[in-house]
Amino acid sequence: MPLEPDAIRRAARLARITLSSSELDRLANELGSLVARLEPLRTVQAPAVEPERDATSPRADGPGPDPLHGAPARFAPAWRDGYFTVPRVIPTPE
Repeated sequence: MPLEPDAIRRAARLARITLSSSELDRLANELGSLVARLEPLRTVQAPAVEPERDATSPRADGPGPDPLHGAPARFAPAWRDGYFTVPRVIPTPE
């Protein structure tokens, strides 16, 4: 079941891909085959599942001060001359 060439052409244009007519025909057949294989998934009935309520439930938000309000040096792990400092990740060449 090949897809319509116009649909392939539009997707290629959106992806900024240039296709020749032979590539367009081949993609139409290949993508149509893929869509046909996925078609049986439309009939799958998923069971209704209640969401779990546990410690990962959203917290109750409320008004309060912004914890990041203030000087960054107050909460930065390392601060020097007005800049954050971080450990070197890549070793320096010897």
